Amino acid sequence: KSITHRSLIIKHWLSGKEYSEISRATHHSIDAVANYVDKFKRVVCLAKNNYEIKTIAFLVKLSPSLTQEYYDLYRASDAVPHRVEELNDLIKKSQNS
Repeated sequence: KSITHRSLIIKHWLSGKEYSEISRATHHSIDAVANYVDKFKRVVCLAKNNYEIKTIAFLVKLSPSLTQEYYDLYRASDAVPHRVEELNDLIKKSQNS
């Protein structure tokens, strides 16, 4: 299965690129990039809070396959430190609320 453009955008984000750079590199609007990153972050938070993939897909309004792809990307990710920190902060906040 080929990597989706959404996953490519997430890989760019995890590598530390800013929305404007990702937008230029992938020919997507900054709003679209921000939307994909936001949904990715929500998938990670829900997964870290022990929600099942099908439930996460429903809540985030993504297909189960893309939801799984996002979570797999997160688990296999070699993200730059500030992205890891950003995700970890978000996960902590979601677990405290």
